[in-house]
Amino acid sequence: MKGAMPEHGFTLLEVLIALVVVAVVLSAATVAVGGAARRQAGLEERTFATWAAQNTLCRLRLDGFAGDATQAEQSIAGQRWRVDVKARTQGPLRRVDLAVRLAVEAEPRINRAEPRINRAAPRINKAEPVARLTGFLPVPVSDTGPDQRPAPTPLPDAPSVPKAQDRSMPGPESSPELAP
Repeated sequence: MKGAMPEHGFTLLEVLIALVVVAVVLSAATVAVGGAARRQAGLEERTFATWAAQNTLCRLRLDGFAGDATQAEQSIAGQRWRVDVKARTQGPLRRVDLAVRLAVEAEPRINRAEPRINRAAPRINKAEPVARLTGFLPVPVSDTGPDQRPAPTPLPDAPSVPKAQDRSMPGPESSPELAP
């Protein structure tokens, strides 16, 4: 058959092999994107937990925390966080260790008004801290007795500064370089 036209196109076997290659590549891409989404959700969760710890540490500084342990709960980004605080005195400072966990709720809360998708993978062990933070606070005055407080050091005598009305400011008429 010399006069027959040459065949153009792909055979069925070539098309099936191409489809298998495309399916493998797409499934690998899906797994990579899913892993990135889980890592991003975990990073977001640790960031919010660190914010909760930093907020609690600032609140302890402002309130003058004098105890040895306490718990605080706060809401950040629609999640409840429980911060466990343990403090101990080390010299002139108090070391404060904070451990942040997701607060356990009595029943799951669904917020339909918030258009966020559910986190990629919820934490299995809610007792495990999501973030830890160590900070330092000054020793409260109530922890030291009057015998233990150092005596204030007297300030050195400061040189006297003349009052504004006593000082004469040179004006344009008294300045020799501005004279005509």
